[in-house]
Amino acid sequence: LMTGPTAAPTDRASSLLGFCWLLAFLALDGLTSTMQEKLFKEHNTTKYNQMLYVNGLSSVVSLATLTTTGQLVPAFGYWLPPPPPLSGRAAGGG
Repeated sequence: LMTGPTAAPTDRASSLLGFCWLLAFLALDGLTSTMQEKLFKEHNTTKYNQMLYVNGLSSVVSLATLTTTGQLVPAFGYWLPPPPPLSGRAAGGG
């Protein structure tokens, strides 16, 4: 990043679109705490119950994204053991 090209790969990127995404993020982020307080007061939920549902929804969204992009199987490669280390001779040892 620090020494490579910094130009966008296409000219379609625009600052206006980036600002729109930033404003959408800020609006939804501000709405989150308001909705949490509303849930605590009106529906008498616990913080653990909310964490369970938020993490469950996040898992479903992640699973759907990995499935639709065809990256579900490669993602499980994270749990595979790493390749064996280089032998001493290949690493410069004797």
